[in-house]
Amino acid sequence: MKDENVQKFELLENDHKALDKIAFEALSRKKQKIVWDKEKLRNQLGCEFYDRYFRIGILVEEEVLDIADEVSDESHIQYKKEIAAEKVIQYLQSKDDGKKFAVLCMLEQEEKTENFIKRVSDLVSSGVTSIGSDESKLLQRSTLQILGVASKHKIPVSCLVLDKSFANADQNEITLKSGLRVPIMLLLEKLEIRMEKGREVTQEELLSVWRYVQQCQKLKRLSFNHCFLPASIPVEHISSVIKSKHLKVFWKPLDYEFALDIESGKWKINSEGTSKLSTEDSQSLHTLMSTTVTLSKDDSKHFQGYMIELLHNASCHKIPIYCVNLANAFKELDGDGNIILCSGHSLPILTSLEILDIQTEKCRKISQNEVNATLEYIQYCSRFKQLM
Repeated sequence: MKDENVQKFELLENDHKALDKIAFEALSRKKQKIVWDKEKLRNQLGCEFYDRYFRIGILVEEEVLDIADEVSDESHIQYKKEIAAEKVIQYLQSKDDGKKFAVLCMLEQEEKTENFIKRVSDLVSSGVTSIGSDESKLLQRSTLQILGVASKHKIPVSCLVLDKSFANADQNEITLKSGLRVPIMLLLEKLEIRMEKGREVTQEELLSVWRYVQQCQKLKRLSFNHCFLPASIPVEHISSVIKSKHLKVFWKPLDYEFALDIESGKWKINSEGTSKLSTEDSQSLHTLMSTTVTLSKDDSKHFQGYMIELLHNASCHKIPIYCVNLANAFKELDGDGNIILCSGHSLPILTSLEILDIQTEKCRKISQNEVNATLEYIQYCSRFKQLM
């Protein structure tokens, strides 16, 4: 059990929203403010909070100088201000929810100082640098300035996350929803693009990102989250440059993460670079495939593609597929025995399928040829039990 002192200490450490607001408003105004009246600030923050942050050096007290003393003590004031700034930045960088504010504080320092460059390196070389759609344009611009300093001084950027802030891209830059632009980052190592849940990305949008990342010389990992991508990337767009740098591309639309097969341009369930499913993925797929998987005419094409990939991966790993229900989604069978859906997607032969339920619209009749082709399809399903 934590005693009251520990709980009170943690509360003061974690609940600093009032100080964040006061400092942010002071720094973001046209004429920045870095000095406050002690008593007024204590009343705003609370005496206990103020005393705690004064003791650890986040807040620094100074006496107001007379005009006559101002010139002689100017260097002393500046020295104290720089020490306070260093302490503020160190403290904020140690807190997950304080890193963004640290960016604003860093930009207050002289860019040419060694300390500033070191702070930039500490911020971007380890961990994640993010630009979120819920951030102000000022904060986004400040983050881009820090990334610009990193590029100028050839500092590697470990990971950049665009959290619902991505708008579009071309081979020279990524445009954010705010209108700001992310230029080519030669030393970027990982790029993660998080979309709004369920957003469908077109082939052209995907290729525009593809053209951008080809310019990022040190990029090793590209990932897309929460969106639906096209079922494949045309092989002709996967350049020798991409292959030579061994870029790994991942996509996690919902619960499962896929990895792009650079040679074929198709997605496969990611299992840490091996052809064998991880225990967690295997158990999860077993659970999903133990119930009816429905492919409906009303589903989006991208969602159908995602579900077909899961079915195909389950079949390849000999995971029993209890039932596939085609709800007004059946169109025809092709010459290779694959089922073609109304969306244009192809449902390959699922060797571990047990039940196939084909529902057609009331006015739709299945021809004898289609019946024969369907019977031929299920002959390849070694676990098959029932056609409905």
